Amino acid sequence: MKKLVIPLLLASMCVLSGCTEKATQSDFKDRVLSESIEEKDYSIQVDSELKGDCYICGDNENSLMPYFRKSGMIGLMCLNTMDISNLDTRAYSDDGTEVLENGTMGIMTSGHGNGECMFHISGMPGRGIFEASVTYDDGSGLDFDKAKQFLCQKCLDKVCEMYKEEMEWSDGNGRLPEVFIVDFATNELYAIGNHRVGFWIRDFWIRVDHKENEEEIMAIYAPEGKME
Repeated sequence: MKKLVIPLLLASMCVLSGCTEKATQSDFKDRVLSESIEEKDYSIQVDSELKGDCYICGDNENSLMPYFRKSGMIGLMCLNTMDISNLDTRAYSDDGTEVLENGTMGIMTSGHGNGECMFHISGMPGRGIFEASVTYDDGSGLDFDKAKQFLCQKCLDKVCEMYKEEMEWSDGNGRLPEVFIVDFATNELYAIGNHRVGFWIRDFWIRVDHKENEEEIMAIYAPEGKME
């Protein structure tokens, strides 16, 4: 009886070994096939058609950026129209001096034409907090044909990189809104697409709540070491 059991065990081991080898070969082929499929490249190249100074980093006479820079604040900017709204987390006099005793609350609403976005902003300068609502028309989004008329190549390349990040995050199914947060102190733009939820801009904490055809934004001015 023992002589019969041993050949059976050896046969079983050979069968199992063969199955394992086949499975390993199959897994290896699947892995090679998967690695051979290249990830889609969402990079885009848009050439600037700007005539004159950049509306963001330059001193174009048709841009409000030179006016807002003296505040050192942040704001909202629509790249399709170059409309800019200051976010009143702090109050300033006309010469750019911060007015610490100003405790009023500011409310502002602005529309930017047919088919474009609308801003509704409420700020509490005394507490360093603002809330903003950005609403969009159906099917709206960043129009590079318009943006390239306003931006220099350097700023346009940064926007193209943010477009790529949004498309990679959404597997190509997302959209990059035409509205960006702009830092008046550094001239930097920050996208508010669906892949951006919470982030810092210098001493400002930004929170974005994404809804259908709308973004709700909250910003808190929270400089480190000044909260006593």
